[in-house]
Amino acid sequence: MAIADLHQLRTNGRNQVNRMLDRIARKQTRIGVLVQERFALQLLYQRNAHHLQRSRKDIGLLEYNRDRLYERYEKWKNKTQAERQNILILQAQILALQNNPPNQINMAGEHPYFDWDDNIPDFLAQLRLDLQRRGIDPADNVGGPPTGRDQAIGVLRGCMRGRTLEWFDDEITTKQNWELVNLTDGTGQANLVAVNGRTALQIGADGLNEALGQPGNAIVKLRAVEGPWDEDWRIAGGRPSNLAVNAPNAGNGTTVVVPGIRFGQAIWWLKTHFPTVEEELRDMMYGTITKGDLTIDELYRKIERIGRRANYRPEELRRKFLDALPLPWLEKAEDIGEHLPLNELAKKLYEIELRRIARYKRDRIPDPLLLNSKEYL
Repeated sequence: MAIADLHQLRTNGRNQVNRMLDRIARKQTRIGVLVQERFALQLLYQRNAHHLQRSRKDIGLLEYNRDRLYERYEKWKNKTQAERQNILILQAQILALQNNPPNQINMAGEHPYFDWDDNIPDFLAQLRLDLQRRGIDPADNVGGPPTGRDQAIGVLRGCMRGRTLEWFDDEITTKQNWELVNLTDGTGQANLVAVNGRTALQIGADGLNEALGQPGNAIVKLRAVEGPWDEDWRIAGGRPSNLAVNAPNAGNGTTVVVPGIRFGQAIWWLKTHFPTVEEELRDMMYGTITKGDLTIDELYRKIERIGRRANYRPEELRRKFLDALPLPWLEKAEDIGEHLPLNELAKKLYEIELRRIARYKRDRIPDPLLLNSKEYL
């Protein structure tokens, strides 16, 4: 009997050990599955985090496109009324020209055209010469009718065609007034000439955003200071608008809106808000501008122009300029001295480039710094 009991106890012990080993094996298998699931979840988390980061970067662009679509909808709503007004203006100009034969002589001849991918500074230089040839002063607001200012903006519109004409009509022709989104109507001054003489303390809370703390002569850079070709409405936040006129002393707590759109305002809007300029601004933001076949001077002027439009600080402009340089030029910039102001650094690099171009044209010796330059290709 005792032997049988011992035999049974040994059998039970073996069975218990086998069961324990079986449980351990199942737990180890389960742990392996959990480890695999944890690794898969980590990969999914990293991928989702990457997608989320990319999505956040796209939010600004999506919001920009949404706002642009809504603005285009509003523009088309007002287009018919503004076109009728433009027809009346043009009819008045035609009548005035019919009664003024000397002006008809001045208006004769072909004018420059502006197409979608044309260089804006080059076009404006041609337009300036054309207006001079026609005897039209875009700063004239007392002659006529029509005034030189009215004739100039008419010639400007006549230079547009195709997509550029559609853009010009959407942005300029269909708008009746000029809004200053950074200046409210509590200045106590009847017009912008008077605002121009106010100090930052006098303007006070009526200066918003970039205009906050700025004197009137910085917010409203009048034609007498800048000239119709060089007006700068960035600080004032100037833009075409169909809002009703609202004088600087109206006291409604809303933004200032002045009547009409002048030639200088239309030129500034073209230089800063034409779609190709907006595209350059996005390229600047996302760091996709490169030297390519541009000269150092052309690259510097391009980045300076876009940076002025985007209100970049000097150190940001410097970083964008250096980022746009290929590695050989970046090393050359470091050799010259990164402590130099950006304009002096760009000038020295451009002098080096001109000397190397002259040497290449003379000796035809390959130069790695000139691989993509127009003169080298």
